[in-house]
Amino acid sequence: FNLGITGKVIDLGFQNVFWELTLGILAMICLETVEKKNLKYGIQVFLRLGIIVFFAIGAEMLNLDYGMYGIISIVALYVFRQNKLSQLVVGAISFCWEQVAPFAFIPIAFYNGKRGRNIKYAFYVFYPAHLLVLYLIARVMGCQY
Repeated sequence: FNLGITGKVIDLGFQNVFWELTLGILAMICLETVEKKNLKYGIQVFLRLGIIVFFAIGAEMLNLDYGMYGIISIVALYVFRQNKLSQLVVGAISFCWEQVAPFAFIPIAFYNGKRGRNIKYAFYVFYPAHLLVLYLIARVMGCQY
């Protein structure tokens, strides 16, 4: 990602969405841990908000792709995971800052819960390969970063 975007192998000034997703998963694990504890309601709310703020600030400090908005969107989808309609509405609203992203919830609404074709390994190759190809094209064209 860094090579394709900045021309450097490592550039801590800007990171891709996979780091955002990693922080989002860690936030969900922390939120689930708090949910499973038998704590008073006020303490649970305080801890949940603290977790969200901690990971949102972390995303900003690490210069992640979507920053705090990505973490908040991930957490919003997690919080409403038991109610598909609420999750779709909240998801579309939480991604409204990204112009066309809310439209992604239309096919999600029709998802039947069944796994499709298993082509995940193709994406494991495609994502880094296409970034490398874009980097090479930029180099051939003489683009400066």
